[in-house]
Amino acid sequence: MRWFVSFLLTLTLWASPAFSQEAVRFATVEWQPYAGEYLPEHGIGSAIIAEACKRAGIEATFHFLPWKRAMAEVATGKYDALYSAYDSKSRRETYAMSKPYLHGQMVLCARKDKEIHWDGTVDSLRPYSLGVVLGYVNTPAIDKAHFLQKDTAPSDLLNLTKLLKGRLDLVVIDLYQAIYLLKNSPVLMGGVSDVKFLSPALEKKGIHVMFSKANPGWEDLLERFNKGLEQIEEDGTKDAVMAKLGFIDDTELE
Repeated sequence: MRWFVSFLLTLTLWASPAFSQEAVRFATVEWQPYAGEYLPEHGIGSAIIAEACKRAGIEATFHFLPWKRAMAEVATGKYDALYSAYDSKSRRETYAMSKPYLHGQMVLCARKDKEIHWDGTVDSLRPYSLGVVLGYVNTPAIDKAHFLQKDTAPSDLLNLTKLLKGRLDLVVIDLYQAIYLLKNSPVLMGGVSDVKFLSPALEKKGIHVMFSKANPGWEDLLERFNKGLEQIEEDGTKDAVMAKLGFIDDTELE
């Protein structure tokens, strides 16, 4: 009988929260190479998040939605967290922002044959039509500049399509996202050799997870995720994941 009681106690301990992983639902948009439903490991950002979650005792599941819907459903608590997100003051009012798990370079992309006079100031963009994505955070200067000729689209892919067809002069886009789409999208009538990325870059931006404040326990999830992220950065796991997925590009800005 004593061995049976011991066996039951062992089962109870293994079934307790301390020995089981907590399931957390992460929502995002298709944003290759950072996140994609059909990418290896769902993209480099998803792979890093999954490793950080393992260290924190979290089982991460990934769900792909249109960006505005993903933001809304995380805000209401249907999903626990949103990722592939840039930081902003307004977003912090609704979501709890993690430490950045990656950094992206936001740039201006133009057709190779288009002469653009860009001196790093928003005012120099006055003459040009500028493609931006609905719901995205760009730079504060661009987002506040109501005098700019902004053309809003639901995706970076559509903006690049318009650019290559000559319907836009410039698009605001993450450098790695642009390169991925130009190399891999079958619907684009052009590739990397048909565009140029303008220097100076607009901004180097941290890419974050935003946890829903609508769900109880978000403070604990945020703390655990940040600690897991720190651990994989310190022990080299993050670098190994990035190398495995080939997240290296030497593209120069013009």
